[in-house]
Amino acid sequence: MKKILKKIAAITIFLCLLGLSFYKVDDLLEEKKARQQYKAFYESDTNFDVIFMGTSHTYHSVFTQELWKEYGISSFNWGYSHCTLAEDYYLLQDIVKFTDPKLVVIDLYGLMEYENQGNKKYKAGKIEQQHVQFDSLPLSKSKIQAAYDVFDDYENNYDFIFNFALYHNRWTELSEEDFNVTYSVAKGSGILYGHNNANYIKNKTYTEIDINSVCSDYIPKIADFCNKKNIELLFTYLPFPAESMQQNIAYTLNNYLSQYDCSYVNMLDENILDTATDIYKDKSHLNYMGAYKTTLWLGKYIQDKYALNDYSDSEEYSSWHEEYEKYVDYKAGRFKFRSKRANLIHNLILSYGSDFDVEVKIDTQCKKIDSDKLLNRLLFNPDSNISVENVDGLSYKDKNYDIVLIIKKSANGEEVLHTGYTY
Repeated sequence: MKKILKKIAAITIFLCLLGLSFYKVDDLLEEKKARQQYKAFYESDTNFDVIFMGTSHTYHSVFTQELWKEYGISSFNWGYSHCTLAEDYYLLQDIVKFTDPKLVVIDLYGLMEYENQGNKKYKAGKIEQQHVQFDSLPLSKSKIQAAYDVFDDYENNYDFIFNFALYHNRWTELSEEDFNVTYSVAKGSGILYGHNNANYIKNKTYTEIDINSVCSDYIPKIADFCNKKNIELLFTYLPFPAESMQQNIAYTLNNYLSQYDCSYVNMLDENILDTATDIYKDKSHLNYMGAYKTTLWLGKYIQDKYALNDYSDSEEYSSWHEEYEKYVDYKAGRFKFRSKRANLIHNLILSYGSDFDVEVKIDTQCKKIDSDKLLNRLLFNPDSNISVENVDGLSYKDKNYDIVLIIKKSANGEEVLHTGYTY
């Protein structure tokens, strides 16, 4: 009997060690983007009252940390590149297992854009982007359902259920980041750095179009799910330099969505952006300045329309203030010191808002600045936090410059950038 018990014990220990080894190997080989992106969501000791979802337009246009600072709204951004409503439907079922949102906000860019992509439920050829979201989810019924519904034409759709099936050959790709993961401090949001002037031609008249995409079939499913969970649902069409067809889609959604238990706001019509300063270089997404403006407008809209708590003075949410300071440090670490006009523009755009005070000194002899329309638009924006001073014989560290830029944290006056530029 003792021999049998020893064998059972030995086998049990072996299986435990084997399972632990498998877990460790799986943990090491898995792509770390999901962990970087969503750790703050899963490990939060406070509730997220608002969940944002959608494509990269949501990911890059809604800054949840800025919503916290300006309105005391607790939120997390679950938007990501090429995420469709089909994916959102299944993601939402798992998201609510970890938090109790009062409001879900889903942007509808992408509603019609995937109609020529495979089964029309996801962006064909961009499986790695879908994995960023689904890899973070524990194994669940809804995750399995998503694998067999959303990715039903993907030959290896089982790797959405078992991550190891996809990542078991990553040995040669391992890097320092796999051993020392850097986690996002932006609560799901992603900042785009870059600028391009975009021409936004607004339609003089709108045309109603037929909303009959495969993804639109998930709107009633999402509305029904939110209704059963007592969650308010807001659909948006976030602002960007939309082409004519996209403007027509946004317009048509006003009537189309009225049949469902939800609300809708077409932000293309709200004159939120300055397309000369607020657009990313791909002319489809927003840079930091444009996203900041969009975030504040949306935050005010949500504050006015929904009964959400302002947690700014809540002891329970005191950690959010510390986390916001890390977010400001993150932004401060993205300023560029190189003496190029492009870096000056980058720094002025990234310093927009209430986190930084900006001083700009301009040499009176530099006439080229007078003809730089973009620079003047940034420097003399009535909503900016920039003070401009003209100086004769401008210099910094014993070197002459045409422009000297000084950026300080508004909270404590700490200088985070002091550099010069020569035209």
